[in-house]
Amino acid sequence: MSNENFEAMRAKAKECEDLVEKKEAIVMAELQQIYARKNEVDRKVETNLKAIKETKAAIETTLWSAEMADSAKAAIEIKLMRYHQQQQKIWLVLVCAAVALAETISGVARTATASVA
Repeated sequence: MSNENFEAMRAKAKECEDLVEKKEAIVMAELQQIYARKNEVDRKVETNLKAIKETKAAIETTLWSAEMADSAKAAIEIKLMRYHQQQQKIWLVLVCAAVALAETISGVARTATASVA
């Protein structure tokens, strides 16, 4: 092999090495960009997962509060119904007492009228 051929091959090898280094640098830069995007996506996913967890906790708290409100409403409705029933009984007793009193007064009046006559 001649010296010229050797030098040409060496130059060609050097050119190939330079090209490989350039391509390697480009690939490494692209890889760094990919890792940076991946890290950004990971941060966004983590943020969204945290938001989902907080929302789920808020929903559970709200549901618990709603259940407690329903229970309280039911208890109040029962007490109100009992109160109305008691009021109806009281009115019934009062009406019966008024009727009995009216009958007594009427009877006394008849007796008084009969004894005067």
